[in-house]
Amino acid sequence: MPYRATLHHTVGRYEQFFNDYHYMIAYNPKTKQAYVKKGIYTPEDNDNTGDGRYAPHCALMNTGNIGVAICANYQYNHKTNTSDTYPITAQQLELAFELLAELSIKYNIKIEEIQTHYERDKKLKKPSGKVDIIFLPSYSQVKKEEVGNFIRNKVKWYISKKNKNTLRLI
Repeated sequence: MPYRATLHHTVGRYEQFFNDYHYMIAYNPKTKQAYVKKGIYTPEDNDNTGDGRYAPHCALMNTGNIGVAICANYQYNHKTNTSDTYPITAQQLELAFELLAELSIKYNIKIEEIQTHYERDKKLKKPSGKVDIIFLPSYSQVKKEEVGNFIRNKVKWYISKKNKNTLRLI
C-alpha cells in the first residue's frame, strides 16, 4: 500500500508524457486547462519494486511511493529555476495540490510523507542535486526551502474540502 508521494517536474513540454510517474499534470495551452494523465503503472505497482514493474521516479525511494509529475520546465534554467518556454502554470499547481490531497485521502498518506523530489533527494547519503520542485512561478514569493511546506499546506486545504466520496481525479 502506498504510504508516501513525491512531486516532480518532468523537464519536458506541457503534453509530453513519461512512464516514470503514476500521474502527470499536463496543460493544454489552447484551452488553458490543466488535466491529469495517468501513467502506465498504478500506485500499487510500487508496493514491490523488486519485480521490475513499477514507476521509477525517485532513485532508491520508489517502494510505497506515488510519483506525481508536473509536465513542464522544458529547457530548465538552473540560474532562474524555471523555464522560459514551458514554465509550471498556476492551473497545473492547483491541480497537483488537489491530486495529492485525493491520493492522501485514498491511501491515508500522512501529510509529512508528501514531499518534493528536491526534499527526498536531500535525504540521500549522496544527493544527486534534484531541483524539482524548488520554484513555484505563480507563488514566486515562496523561498526554495519553504516550497515543500507551502505545498503541504495547500494539500491540507484541499483535504479539508474533500472526502472519499468527492474524489474526482484518481
